[in-house]
Amino acid sequence: MAKKKNKKRRHSKASSPQALEQQAQNHISTGRFRQAVNDYKALIKQDLDAYLPGLRTAYKGLYKQRLDKGMLAEAGMVLDQLEKLPGDTPCVESIRLWLKSRKFAKAADVAIKVLAGGIQIPRQDGALAADALVTAFDESPPLQDLPESV
Repeated sequence: MAKKKNKKRRHSKASSPQALEQQAQNHISTGRFRQAVNDYKALIKQDLDAYLPGLRTAYKGLYKQRLDKGMLAEAGMVLDQLEKLPGDTPCVESIRLWLKSRKFAKAADVAIKVLAGGIQIPRQDGALAADALVTAFDESPPLQDLPESV
């Protein structure tokens, strides 16, 4: 019997950082966030400051993708990696994870950090933070206990 040859796939590695960055940006634009994260991790080893925003973008895309698919545990792991990145503020998107996981106190905690951060956030993110606070502290009294003026 003839032996079968092992056909090893050779992965084409980008030869320059610019080519690898372009490949990572292509992955992001096509929704392949895991591959983009891997590419940016390789680039970060060369220059942290230059490629950190790209890595953050790739992680945020991967996080949203996992969250949209209902993969809450995996989204939580990606969120942990995202929050470990240097110089990052609390992630507004983490509020959505905690709300979907029914962990309202954690969602409120992140909302407080986001709102107290003093940075300008988009209107929809402000509404998300407000929703988290209302949901976490929604212990309204029964209607018969409220005064008539309310």
